[in-house]
Amino acid sequence: MNLIPSLLTTSYTATYARLFSYEAAVILTGIVNFFVFVVLVWAVLSWFRGRGGFLNDIYQALDKLIGPIMKPFKKLMPATGGVDFTPFIVIVLLQVIVRVLISL
Repeated sequence: MNLIPSLLTTSYTATYARLFSYEAAVILTGIVNFFVFVVLVWAVLSWFRGRGGFLNDIYQALDKLIGPIMKPFKKLMPATGGVDFTPFIVIVLLQVIVRVLISL
């Protein structure tokens, strides 16, 4: 009967908490990496958006997903002569947020 209380010791609970936080960090990093990939694809496809066709359709679909996230950052960025640095800023910000959350 001493088996059940021994499983609930501090070391077991701490080990489980570390394992859970590691798994959560892996999942969070995977989600952010996927989003970074989507932002990069969106940025590259934005160069070809006026030409129509299949690439334009993919860009429009991604723009519906990413556009609302990028819009506040585009308002903050000054005009830079046709080059949009918003994807770069969003990617760096996402990486910083992940690093901070993982270090907690």
